[in-house]
Amino acid sequence: MYKIINTPFKIDLPQLLVEVDILLKNEQVQMCMKNYQQIGLTYANEKCNNKFYDAVGSLDLDYDARSIEDEKAGIPPHPKKTKYSEHDFNKIVPDIKGLYIYELLTVLKEHYDVGRTRLMFMESKKCLTWHTDSTPRMHIPIVTHESCKMVWENQTLHMPAGNLFWVDTRKPHTAFNGSYSQRIHLVTTVK
Repeated sequence: MYKIINTPFKIDLPQLLVEVDILLKNEQVQMCMKNYQQIGLTYANEKCNNKFYDAVGSLDLDYDARSIEDEKAGIPPHPKKTKYSEHDFNKIVPDIKGLYIYELLTVLKEHYDVGRTRLMFMESKKCLTWHTDSTPRMHIPIVTHESCKMVWENQTLHMPAGNLFWVDTRKPHTAFNGSYSQRIHLVTTVK
């Protein structure tokens, strides 16, 4: 279900923490955080106004078009009309050029076949739905706690900060933050 990858490069965790704070001050990033608690670091659509927003959310379900009434009734979002694949998100958001995180993504792209990449935030005492993804994911935990776990049928995993993990998210899974602090992971799709 998972493996720790020994990287041929160094992950500079203190610098990632500094740059997350820098990104969170960006007005376009704040829109992503308000709606999805994610920051897109790659994009697919050249014409999009906010490249940070292009990769956030679901590729399959249209949460932006979901009504408050549907949400209250537990009706799932409708499928998106425009479909992208995870690997269509192959361009790094130009606004992060000059930051270490841009260099890290460039190195990841050199070593692995990565696609859609996001910073994903999970607040204290939150959980994702039980779901499957179309491709495996690689995670670099930036801020985590022993009480933050991924769960498959009968297996749990805590991912310590500063490591690179390959995770088979094609299997039904969830993740939860059972701590009293925010969890932050850099997550990218991989073939």
